[in-house]
Amino acid sequence: MPDFNEITRKFLLGESKEGYSVQFHIRAISEALKSVEPKSQKQQRKLYEALEHLRQVKRKNRLLEEKF
Repeated sequence: MPDFNEITRKFLLGESKEGYSVQFHIRAISEALKSVEPKSQKQQRKLYEALEHLRQVKRKNRLLEEKF
C-alpha cells in the first residue's frame, strides 16, 4: 500500500518532480502542435514553421547529446 503521507510530503517540498529529458518535452510539444487544426492558410503556414523549428531543435539536441 502506498505511503500517502510520504507522497504528499515529497509533493509539497517539490521533491516529486521528475527530471524529464529535453526529448520528452520536444515530443510533447510536437504532439500538441500536430493536434492543432489550422482554420486558415496563414495559421497553416505558422504551424508548419513551428513544426520545422521544432525539428531543428530536435536535431540540434541530438547532436549535443552525441557530443556528451
